[in-house]
Amino acid sequence: MNTDEMQMQLFSRHLEGLALQYPSLYFEDRQNEQYLARYNEEDRPAKKCKLEILRFQAWRPVVQTVNLPPIPKVRAAVYETVTFRRLVAWASTPKRLEEILIEKGVRG
Repeated sequence: MNTDEMQMQLFSRHLEGLALQYPSLYFEDRQNEQYLARYNEEDRPAKKCKLEILRFQAWRPVVQTVNLPPIPKVRAAVYETVTFRRLVAWASTPKRLEEILIEKGVRG
């Protein structure tokens, strides 16, 4: 096991700990293939985060019903329940992400 793999495992464990502390939030490492695989789409694979300060993210799902009129020759009308991601905090390390959540007063 090389240093990068060890660091990824350490980061994953830290994010798992944060998920236990904050059960209403989702956490991800946007440079870890396991997290990116969740968001792959057939025609658009998820890409690694290029900005180190945005690498680790805490987000909350927001469910809304959208009602969009049709656009001729583009799409039919849309009336569906959709889940959006509300970004709560981001940081370059899991430790800093935890500190930001504490500073913001985010509750589990």
